[in-house]
Amino acid sequence: MGMLAEVMNEIAFDRGVEKGEERGRKEGFAQGEERGRKEGFEKSRRELVSNMLQDNQTPEDISRMTRQPLEYVLGVQEALLVHEEGRYRTDGKPSDDE
Repeated sequence: MGMLAEVMNEIAFDRGVEKGEERGRKEGFAQGEERGRKEGFEKSRRELVSNMLQDNQTPEDISRMTRQPLEYVLGVQEALLVHEEGRYRTDGKPSDDE
């Protein structure tokens, strides 16, 4: 291969690498954006159900009003109870870190 062909191959390779990197960045950004949207939606959904539970709504009513599966609501309720239990000592009094 001649010197000109080698230079042309190198230029083509470098351009291919640049285009591949640019495409990878764009795809990565799009995937990150989609993941952020999904995580934000899930956080909002969990907070809504949690707030309704704290307002003493029944899991069945919450499921019906939010159109979330009852199993999901019960899972949020369980997580909320575990979190609340962790904030209290075994004697039922608030822990010192509150």
